Amino acid sequence: MKMQYKFILVCTAMIVFLVAAILGGMYKILYDINVSRTKTIFHDENEIIRVRLESMRSNLQTCANMVTQDVNRVYAEVGKEDISGVSFIRIKNNLFTALDYDTRCFSDVDSILFIDMYGNICSSGNIEATAEQVDQELVSGIPLSGRTSCIQFPMEIRDYFSDEPVLTVGKRIISMKNGQNIGFVFINVRESMISNIFPEMKEGEYQNEFMLVDEEKRIVGYEDADTLLRPIEEREVVSFLNNSMETDILSVAGEDYLMVKTDIEKLGWTLLSGTSVSELTRGITNTAKLTIFIGLFAAVTATILIAVLSKKITRPIHALTVSANHIKCGDFSAVYDTDAKDEVGILAQAFKKMSERIQGLIKAVEEEQEQKRKYEFALIQTQIQPHFLYNTLDLIYIMCESDMAHEGSAVTKALADFYRISLSGGREIITIEEELRHIENYLYIQRARYADIMNFEIDCSPMVMDYKIVKLTLQPLIENAIYHGLKMKDGGGMIQVGGWAEGDDIILSISDNGVGMNPNRIQELLDEEEDENSGHFGLKSVRRRLQLYYGKAASIEIDSEEGTGTKITVKIPKV
Repeated sequence: MKMQYKFILVCTAMIVFLVAAILGGMYKILYDINVSRTKTIFHDENEIIRVRLESMRSNLQTCANMVTQDVNRVYAEVGKEDISGVSFIRIKNNLFTALDYDTRCFSDVDSILFIDMYGNICSSGNIEATAEQVDQELVSGIPLSGRTSCIQFPMEIRDYFSDEPVLTVGKRIISMKNGQNIGFVFINVRESMISNIFPEMKEGEYQNEFMLVDEEKRIVGYEDADTLLRPIEEREVVSFLNNSMETDILSVAGEDYLMVKTDIEKLGWTLLSGTSVSELTRGITNTAKLTIFIGLFAAVTATILIAVLSKKITRPIHALTVSANHIKCGDFSAVYDTDAKDEVGILAQAFKKMSERIQGLIKAVEEEQEQKRKYEFALIQTQIQPHFLYNTLDLIYIMCESDMAHEGSAVTKALADFYRISLSGGREIITIEEELRHIENYLYIQRARYADIMNFEIDCSPMVMDYKIVKLTLQPLIENAIYHGLKMKDGGGMIQVGGWAEGDDIILSISDNGVGMNPNRIQELLDEEEDENSGHFGLKSVRRRLQLYYGKAASIEIDSEEGTGTKITVKIPKV
């Protein structure tokens, strides 16, 4: 098979594979993003509904308390201590006025019914209830003694209250004067008032459905009135209600639904919200179809272009094979002969010796450059200031002579750790965590020497600790900050070291509040040549070492203001 056909076959296969992988990956990413975003929206909507429903339940209790106070007030106006001696007919109008006022105070309340201990009834709203109906279903459910509290009755169709399911909250009312039972109050909320809390669907959005389920797994709130008060029959939904998961994808009636549930603790209900997965992914599917069409068109177009380009690419190679035999013998004036048959074979024979020689030269040059780079690294990294060691040993001696053995031991430990990391078994590259420990030991020693002029802080994100850095990158910069920034200031010096990730890069910053520099001095520091006998290396050396290892991906920036301080920012790629 000719080279041209091999090239076309390989490139076409790669294009088809890449297009398929990209399309599959895009669909998966879009699907996950859409599902995650929808879950967040559902949780937020459910939380809003939960707060509203619990607020409604609290309002019902507040309303019951108000009715209790109003009923006591009406009875107190009669002026009789014994409740049994109060004529109900006499106070009925006042009771109605109070109940009607309380109903109007709470927009969720549909009606309020009061029944005294003798079966007399007064109510607001369109209620046609008899004492027997109220006694049998509601009054019997409230204790006649003990502490009074609001009791929630299950959602039911109580036709004497409304022709639709109602939520009823009842409470026993006692006299505030003598503790006698006055009667009972029942506050009603229609299911339609509860369903109105559910948000309306906007045009163009996927249809999100909401459902309220009580402890018996009955539907007590839903837009389809025919399903109200019926138990949920789908096993997966019942199982979802019983487990601790907040979100899941369930199969209901042969279709997958994304479900989110939220407990309404004050009502003892559970709020379900969900939408069809097919509805949720409808936009993704349309996008995927369009993308597939574009991908197929691009693949066909690319295949045609590859065929055309491959012919043009292989034509000079075919001609070059004829001159290969002459070039092998040193005849560079040979003319291309395009009648050759096996292009790859002739090229391999013709350029074998030349390529071997060239490869040998290239390899020698690369090895020479590598040895040069290693030598420069080794030379720079061994230039650890001797006077720093001498000064630190003097400091330890003074501490020991001054009965500061504990402080001296701490400085000795810091010095040992400093040189341990400086040497680090000959490694050129260490982790950022090791580099930070190295400068922490250095700063600790310097603070012990210059306690009156400096302090330091190191705050680096844990996310960058395991990435690699060229050893002894930060210590020279901190040394410059101390000797050229803080020592010229009258005390109160602070060095702050920080580190964090930005995209594919790691940012390391060194800030001091020293005397600062003007722009001319900054440029001098960047351009000055280091003296190998000075025992230190400056900004230019650090920048050169970083560029040797990272290339143009690494950089150093200086931001300084005279009298305020200096900030040096080092940027390196994540390695």
